[in-house]
Amino acid sequence: MIEKTFKEIINAARGAVRLNEPMAKHTTFGIGGPADIFFEPADSDDLACVIRHASEIGIPWWVLGDGANVLISDKGIRGLVIKLGRSFAKIAIDGEFVTAGAAVKLDNLVTKTARAGLSGIECAAGIPGTVGGGIVMNAGTYHGCIGSRVESVKVIRSDGSTAELSQNEIGFRYRWSIFQSSISDIIMQAVFRLTPADPDELMKKVEEIR
Repeated sequence: MIEKTFKEIINAARGAVRLNEPMAKHTTFGIGGPADIFFEPADSDDLACVIRHASEIGIPWWVLGDGANVLISDKGIRGLVIKLGRSFAKIAIDGEFVTAGAAVKLDNLVTKTARAGLSGIECAAGIPGTVGGGIVMNAGTYHGCIGSRVESVKVIRSDGSTAELSQNEIGFRYRWSIFQSSISDIIMQAVFRLTPADPDELMKKVEEIR
């Protein structure tokens, strides 16, 4: 990848861009060589702009979540690695509906919803990783999977456009979602529909699952 290409991505981005960033700094195993370009978007508009630009000039890209259970070669990654940061780590509760950014840690979401007296995703208690990664793999335990409580998921596509997919469109099944076969979509946030319950009982259940 030539220097001119690096400059085009840097000029298109408002968020942090680093060249030859060691992936070992971003994985729980602490291994992985450098990524050509490492990008942390400032917000969804910034992400859409850079993804559209990268697609137009032919730069391959990948999304790195929390780096949990990810193995990256010492040779590193050619192309653009995207890591969603604070702008994508917000949680909003409106009645029985909970909107969580893709970068929210799954276990934090479980705790917050349980304390708010909302049941349905305790199955993700103790699971490392983020909401985005959890949706991709339909994370869960023998207590259930989070996909059963997903109302909708908002994504950015490779052309920079956005779309909202329903639970049926995502096609959740055991440890699978459509996002495993659709690499052109980046999950930005998800809406969960939960059930009111006693907070103390929920927290007790969460601790048992952990």
